[in-house]
Amino acid sequence: MPYLSAHKLSVVICAHNPSTSHLTRALEGLRRQTLPLDQWELLLLDNASRDLLANSIDISWHSHGRHVREEKVGLVEARLRAIRETDSEILVFVDVDNVLAPDYLEAALKIAIERPELGAWGGQCIAEFEEQPPPHLSKYINGLALRTCRRDSWSNFIEWTDSHPFGAGMCLRRVVVTTFAEKLQNDPRRLMLGHRGTTLGAAEDFDMIRTGIRLGLGCGVFQSLKLTHLIPADHVREEYFRRLWRGIAFSNNLLFRLDGDSPKDPLRSPFVAAMQMLRILIHNGWSLSCLRIEWEILKGLRDAVRFPLDGTK
Repeated sequence: MPYLSAHKLSVVICAHNPSTSHLTRALEGLRRQTLPLDQWELLLLDNASRDLLANSIDISWHSHGRHVREEKVGLVEARLRAIRETDSEILVFVDVDNVLAPDYLEAALKIAIERPELGAWGGQCIAEFEEQPPPHLSKYINGLALRTCRRDSWSNFIEWTDSHPFGAGMCLRRVVVTTFAEKLQNDPRRLMLGHRGTTLGAAEDFDMIRTGIRLGLGCGVFQSLKLTHLIPADHVREEYFRRLWRGIAFSNNLLFRLDGDSPKDPLRSPFVAAMQMLRILIHNGWSLSCLRIEWEILKGLRDAVRFPLDGTK
């Protein structure tokens, strides 16, 4: 029996102590959408913010807009609540620092109809920097989920490719998110894969995509889907990149382990680690900033390999 819904799309913004200016711009982008309001609903999910967002953020302009609060801190927890709270066939996850192009939802729905073989899809993420990143850290910018593309691409590869969408503006079919929710209910360790407070995990999006692929559905990235990613000044500095890339390395390696793979510990011996760091120094022009970021990546990979999956310490 086909899934029935009052709305074609559910747009979800999960927010934990968000920047008011960024969230306001994200909502302004949604308010300008060309897709009629009666075809989509808006859910602003307050993930245990210090101040109730319902008291300060007005979404009454949307006839199907709702505030929901989730007290368990964590992006995965927030998204699970959003899955339970919505009933449309397509979910679109929008971050608080994402400003969608006016035709984003219309284009997303068109892809959903024309490409039924896809379980997850997204598009181009264009940066708007508050402060330009320093040139010597430019190689780490892609960790901020930025992407431009010259052509559409799609695949059903389980390993990461350019056809795998980022979480910003990602669209997912109901069957994918409900299967994902069931998987987490059976394996709560996967809650660690996403952002939680100041911990920058980043693999829950990949986990959802892989869930769809295992259901026989592909994923894709499309030129017609465009959003602006608002990047604050402190997100292009070394300290943030160190935390970000350690979180990316840890969460992705942990995902591989939970999926049955056996990644190797990159710091399994002092000699191997020393030689690896020397290669990193030479490759990055003897930049100490790059060395420190790369060291955090290695530690993130190591921590995931050594993490006790049985819950013991």
